[in-house]
Amino acid sequence: MGDKLPTEMEFCDSFGVSRPLVREALARLRLEGVIVTRKGSGSILRSKPGRDFLEMAKGVDVASMIQCFEFRMALECEAASLAAVRADRTDVARIGAALKNLEKSFEKGTLGRDEDFRFHRAILLASHNASFVSALDIKKVTIFQGINMARTLSLESSNVRTATVLQEHRAIYAAIVDGDPQLASAATRLHLANARVRLLSGRSEDTHQK
Repeated sequence: MGDKLPTEMEFCDSFGVSRPLVREALARLRLEGVIVTRKGSGSILRSKPGRDFLEMAKGVDVASMIQCFEFRMALECEAASLAAVRADRTDVARIGAALKNLEKSFEKGTLGRDEDFRFHRAILLASHNASFVSALDIKKVTIFQGINMARTLSLESSNVRTATVLQEHRAIYAAIVDGDPQLASAATRLHLANARVRLLSGRSEDTHQK
């Protein structure tokens, strides 16, 4: 097994979210086989990337992809926080439209790569900081690689994973609409952290269908 995850309270303190939200996120990760929980030991991350990730990652600069997640956390968490304060009606409408298009792409069973990127880019636009948008665009190719791999694994895996991805996007949008900068930043960080875990431990086989 891999590294031991922080406790529920440590997650709450780090991400500024409620304990029920953390429990729900951990429960979904357990269902997906991303983590395992042992009595007295807490939650533990699977130590090795999933077989399907390793197969899909051939010819891809995985190190750059992982670094890109770190870059996005630093960039997008701050942008989401600013968007919650600065977004006007046009910004909120743009983010909402991007979210609906992402939902439609999932309903059709498509990767939704462009829709996903537009959602995150719309948030950066709502921060009203052009430098943020430029920085994201520079990493577009690497971000697309990560989205393609993660989404392919999600669509080939259980419906729980797809539902989780959408729920995380909705949580970011809701925090921005509510004008809560701390929650917007925390929801973004949680989404990107989970996306990285899902990618590295992805599996195509659905072990939960009977």
